[in-house]
Amino acid sequence: MSDLPIPEEDIIVGCASGALILDIGRYDRTQVAEESLVSRCIALHNDGRIDLLSLVDKSQFSALVAHRFFILQNFFCEAIPRLEAPTGQMLRTVEVLVKKGGDDLASNMPNDALRSWLSKDIERAKHVVDMAHAGDEYASRSLAFAVEALGDIELARSIITRFSDKRRLSGMSALGRLKSQDAMQADASASLVLPYISAQYDEETRCNALISIFKICEHYPSLFSNHIPPAVTSSLESSTEATKFALARAIWFFPKMFNKSSLQSALDAFVSVDASKTGIIHDLDYGLAALLDTQHRDIVLHFLETVLSRDESSIELSQFKSVKHKMANEDRNKLFVVVTRWLLTGNHRVSEAATALLRTGEKEKQFDCTTEGLKISDADLAILAHRAIGYLLITNPVVTTSIMVACLRGAGSAIAAEIGELLFDPILINYGGSPRDYLRTIKRGDRAYKQVRRALKLSDTHFTGLDIKDPIKELRPSDYQRSAERTRRRDMMRQVRKDANKQSILANLVHRSTLLHGRKSMTFVPGPDDELRPMVMDLHSFGTSFEVPLMEILDPVGLDLTLFSCRIAGSRK
Repeated sequence: MSDLPIPEEDIIVGCASGALILDIGRYDRTQVAEESLVSRCIALHNDGRIDLLSLVDKSQFSALVAHRFFILQNFFCEAIPRLEAPTGQMLRTVEVLVKKGGDDLASNMPNDALRSWLSKDIERAKHVVDMAHAGDEYASRSLAFAVEALGDIELARSIITRFSDKRRLSGMSALGRLKSQDAMQADASASLVLPYISAQYDEETRCNALISIFKICEHYPSLFSNHIPPAVTSSLESSTEATKFALARAIWFFPKMFNKSSLQSALDAFVSVDASKTGIIHDLDYGLAALLDTQHRDIVLHFLETVLSRDESSIELSQFKSVKHKMANEDRNKLFVVVTRWLLTGNHRVSEAATALLRTGEKEKQFDCTTEGLKISDADLAILAHRAIGYLLITNPVVTTSIMVACLRGAGSAIAAEIGELLFDPILINYGGSPRDYLRTIKRGDRAYKQVRRALKLSDTHFTGLDIKDPIKELRPSDYQRSAERTRRRDMMRQVRKDANKQSILANLVHRSTLLHGRKSMTFVPGPDDELRPMVMDLHSFGTSFEVPLMEILDPVGLDLTLFSCRIAGSRK
């Protein structure tokens, strides 16, 4: 980016030839407004010496890609509100900019600039309305912005009832964005729009009407029960993928406007959604995440259980990224309830989803909870303890142990003894590190204390008995076996590194070097004068550790069989 101003003659010639498009990236926003390139172009345009809007017709504009286009777009968004131009030309220019932006979320920024342009001179907005009434194509598609600039709710209503083409959609869009003066006016607007959600209209009209209803009623809670349930019901009649997408967006943007019955009806429509419908799932994901903080949390959990348990076109919890992140990082007591609930469903897919909630990549953190008050019977507590071991032990041994302790705190004496035995075998039999350290923190007076101490004593006795002074030659791995294990671990760690690189947001942004030996690394980077200068980095060691279950080494088949039997404990068909 150059700090030197572009000569005025170069701006004039460049605008006529289209070369100015390539210079726009050079203008410096740190310059005072009057001296910046955008301000100078605006002045020249308004003086009639250049036609800034004609740049969108140049070949250089068509050739722009990615960030170079958005630099130009930002330039226009800053310039448009301050330009003097014929209405038709301005509308066409804005539409060309929006289409060039494609599906990028920033592509609609020129529409905001157009709103500002119309608001600065109401006569412009009135002209757009007149042009749209006369059938002008560009004005018809921009009619909503003009009505918004005028702030005329009655005009928006008349457009809806008068036209049946794109102008009706513009009227609905404008009516949704204009805030009513009071609940009575909002009620009248919502009543006008509601019939257009019915199946007799095309899906574009239905979708626009549905979103408009929510926007109109948004500021008036007294209207929610009158208009939201019938709007949801109408949208579900002969619903299409487009109407479902609009409904998912409504759940995302307006989660608190649904009552229990309307939300249940809406979510029922998504139970069979195809896993490939990423747009619908994306919007639904954001809506469900917001609903987790409302009184509808239980409905959301039930919906997720139903969707995740499907066998056909199954959806993974990872597709609900916002929901997963929120649940995994919310209050630990809430997370504990979800994990126990999903483990008790008896459905493998849902139980795997519970496991996924605990894979955050951070240090394992135990639960400090109890099952007392969760209305779980003793029989189900035994099932929960077994399934926690079956699904969580290998990846989350400390969490598994804390779930067992929570079960002990809410269990009767007979079941507590059974769960206590599980603490010893398979948990303490396999893990002598973090799970044991956690169990030692359970203090006297805790309902789990008796069984925890008993399990620890059994474990101490067990490992004391395993301490053989003289090594047994027959149990010592051969050189071949040691080599095979080293090869297996090397391949496993290589795959772990590859998977980590795929998930890294930085891997594609930085240069990667492989250092074979040495204590320092040196690379060369360009300095302020573009001369390469060395950058030296001292190398230091770093590492991580994880505990491998003992039986994974001594009896891996037996361990797998134990985990499998725990998973299917108390399975219900």
